[in-house]
Amino acid sequence: PNIDMFFGTAPEIWNHLLALVAVLPRKWLRNRNLMQSFAKFSEPIVRLTDKLVGSTNAMKVSAVSNDRETCQISYAHRDLEECVGIATAAFAASVLRGDVRHGVWFPEEAFGDSEKRKRVIDEAIQGNFLWDVQCS
Repeated sequence: PNIDMFFGTAPEIWNHLLALVAVLPRKWLRNRNLMQSFAKFSEPIVRLTDKLVGSTNAMKVSAVSNDRETCQISYAHRDLEECVGIATAAFAASVLRGDVRHGVWFPEEAFGDSEKRKRVIDEAIQGNFLWDVQCS
């Protein structure tokens, strides 16, 4: 499939810092000790920023099918860590239920049918303040 992905965050300075990662030498990025040190250094800064401006997570996904049907899905949750935990738990529960097919798949292909996909989404969106699906 053809996929375009865009990422943005607030405050704007984070977007510029994330863009810098793209120009770092791969050797640095593969250095576990260096990246662990950077994570330890940056975590207090991130925590302080979250206290000042919040840690809301929001996503907007736009998709066009082969038959040109378009869908836009918007999602927002007040706490990034909490929503990641909820989504991870929803996926793990799906695996344990046997809803996820064995092997390596694109996410939309991993579930055998639309009922199983709907169930994991219903579980993953718990606690959100925005969930909107528009298809045409």
